[in-house]
Amino acid sequence: METKGSEGVERKLTAIMAADVVGYSRLMGDDHEATLEALTASREIFSTYIASHRGRIVNAPGDSILAEFPSVVDAVACAVEIQRALAERNAEFPDDRRMDFRIGVNQGDVLVKEGELFGDGVNVAARLESLADPAGICISGRVHEDVKTRLHLEFESMGKQKVKNIADPVPTYRVLSKPGAAAHRVVQTKQGQYDSAPRSLPDRPSIAVLPFINMSGDPEQEYFSDGLTEDLITDLSKLRGLHVTARNSAFVFKGRSVDLRQVGRELGVRHVLEGSVRRSGNRLRISAQLIDTQSDDHLWAERFDRELKDIFDLQDEITRAIVTELDVKLVEGESARAWRRGTNDYRAYDLFLRGISEIFKHSKEATARGRELFEKALAFDPEFAAAMTWLGWAYYSDAIAAWTDSRKENLAEALRWANRALAVDDSLALAHSLAGMVRLRCGEHDLAMSSLEDGVSQEPTGRSFIFLAAGLNYVGRNQEGLDLARKAVETEPFPAPFFYTIFGIAYRNAGRLNEAIETLLDAVTRAPEYFLNHLYLALAFAEAGRLDEARSHAKEVIRIGPHFSREVYFKAYKMPEERDRNIALAKEAGLP
Repeated sequence: METKGSEGVERKLTAIMAADVVGYSRLMGDDHEATLEALTASREIFSTYIASHRGRIVNAPGDSILAEFPSVVDAVACAVEIQRALAERNAEFPDDRRMDFRIGVNQGDVLVKEGELFGDGVNVAARLESLADPAGICISGRVHEDVKTRLHLEFESMGKQKVKNIADPVPTYRVLSKPGAAAHRVVQTKQGQYDSAPRSLPDRPSIAVLPFINMSGDPEQEYFSDGLTEDLITDLSKLRGLHVTARNSAFVFKGRSVDLRQVGRELGVRHVLEGSVRRSGNRLRISAQLIDTQSDDHLWAERFDRELKDIFDLQDEITRAIVTELDVKLVEGESARAWRRGTNDYRAYDLFLRGISEIFKHSKEATARGRELFEKALAFDPEFAAAMTWLGWAYYSDAIAAWTDSRKENLAEALRWANRALAVDDSLALAHSLAGMVRLRCGEHDLAMSSLEDGVSQEPTGRSFIFLAAGLNYVGRNQEGLDLARKAVETEPFPAPFFYTIFGIAYRNAGRLNEAIETLLDAVTRAPEYFLNHLYLALAFAEAGRLDEARSHAKEVIRIGPHFSREVYFKAYKMPEERDRNIALAKEAGLP
């Protein structure tokens, strides 16, 4: 609420974020130019996330940043995302060159004059920032009351803090965890370690492939080390005698110095493969080691010096070594299938990895770049089925996120590429899942469910489960959809963000509105730019009679997906009553 004062001064209640750099003077003294470069990069991260959470930067003097937000949920979710992004950037630098920020968040009464903020509300945010740990977040008790049940985060009370120039002590809380960690009881401590309930080991050999470290000295080569990691995960996952942690769970540990015994406990695996990649032109140096997480013994280690064109043989050697060391029993013909490459052209492979890197950025622009890279890969190898599959997903993403007004054409292209991929290799679970999701959108419900079930048959993993759960929701088998979504989330130690989106949708379809809202709010903290989170929050809040919140999320839907149409989108529902109910709620929320 805003009130007018004298001489153009306004008074309003707002959420305030204050941040500054830890040890800025030391960093400047050590290396002035590098520090300014790092500060500029950090400010870009702040600007991006503040804008995506509906905030605005009020002032940014020196190494400080002051921003305001329409709600404390936006402010705290933004702070968490910023610290996560900064941590990923800092992983590239030695400890003495890290640029850590402290962040404080408060809600209070402020005075506004010519866009600047003044008053105790701002002062408290600044004092909270000074109380935060390096790379940490402190919030006021007032903020804590509003967010404690709306964001899946862990908090630690710091008691009432006496702060400079504020008459009364301020109840203060430290934010302990990353987005959604409460779902797994994973709490980040000051030392950056993790505590969680240990997962039991499966009854077969088990392994996690941690993200290989990019040692090339060029951040642009990150796609290659990540792609190599993912390919090894894919190869090993095809062996039915071996339990392999999924990509998104393994990549939680990217860029972190971790205790491998703790990794084993959190991921529920006996063994870990870790390594590094150094690429210079067409030369590769790859180091890899296999470790027993219970005994900390190194079971196997090797360094490979090869040319890029030998990358496929090199991956096969690593896979064979793991199979041998873990004494994995292969079924007849399995090794040939597991080590069959999608392409034998290293140029196509390199372009494919670049495309995957873009797709995982989850934006309209990055998806367009990914599509172009997949097309270039297919120009080198027209039979590269994995590239066909991901090209299809790029077209599907454009349609489902309402980034294009050519929705029908994009869905047709997505299905065409899925079918082409399956014609080359019908064991590709992701291609079956893609065909199923497209057919849902086209109203071909029986064919869609058959494709989604084929995906699970080929690859009974959390990813295939969650796509099938989505299909069950669209055809009116709501309780089955909820049960399978829960299984998908529980299958992986750290599920991908969209798992929680589908889980929240399943809760809502099953009539469990409170759990739906809680889960979808969690999903927003994980993926604030994923428009489906906002879409189904708009529906859920409208259904709960909370129209202000419904309309707020509806505005986010329109911002992210400008071509959204309620009449078009909800045609995917098989049951007329569910389709009509969703259209009516979308209209009530203000969606076009």
